[in-house]
Amino acid sequence: MVVTMLDCLDMTLELAIGFQNVSQGTWRDFKYYLLHGSWHSALTTSTGKVYTFGDGTFGVLGHGNHESVPYPKEVEALTGFRTVRVACGVWHSAAIVEGTCQTVTNVVSKKLYTWGDGDNNRLGHGDKEARLIPTCVQALVDHNFHQLACGQNMTVALATSGHVYTMGSTDNGQLGNPKSDGKQHCLVKDRLASELVEEISCELPMLWFSRQEVKYTHGGWGQWKTRSWRSQ
Repeated sequence: MVVTMLDCLDMTLELAIGFQNVSQGTWRDFKYYLLHGSWHSALTTSTGKVYTFGDGTFGVLGHGNHESVPYPKEVEALTGFRTVRVACGVWHSAAIVEGTCQTVTNVVSKKLYTWGDGDNNRLGHGDKEARLIPTCVQALVDHNFHQLACGQNMTVALATSGHVYTMGSTDNGQLGNPKSDGKQHCLVKDRLASELVEEISCELPMLWFSRQEVKYTHGGWGQWKTRSWRSQ
């Protein structure tokens, strides 16, 4: 497999090329999404499988250890589930997985999973412990998600309701909620309270696109900025 990596923290590519199954030495054609972090990469296939590779120092690959992998390796902890989105931070990873989380009703839906280094509470599990395999964020199990993004010290998830949830470091106001202490996930309100958010992105500042053709950013000392934006 030949892929040119982009110099970015979190860039999604939709590709349709031949993918080499390294373990079997065979070729299959399917569409997949490739996510590139600073030191590792992840991809999801059209069948919902997740492959990761790169530096595994912080457990970001999700293989249950800290070992690095030089080629795409399937994340076995997600076998049997269908993963629809994946994101790579610097020291952690996240995914939206169709399946059953451990709830009272055991309803199959789209849940948020995170793994890797848990410092700054970036994984959303209410502690700073590392997770070496994808782990469902139980605090958000009542919500369904369809987009996510990872920054250096935070995770952002967009629910199907249009609400944005953030978790991680509170530095520079990047969580978008001044009442957050960073120990638990928080709901972004303020100027987004009446908006139905359609897209999220996460780098140094935070970025959202609303249905009302307005782009909001915050972070980097916590300022809010508003700029008109119209789709073509």
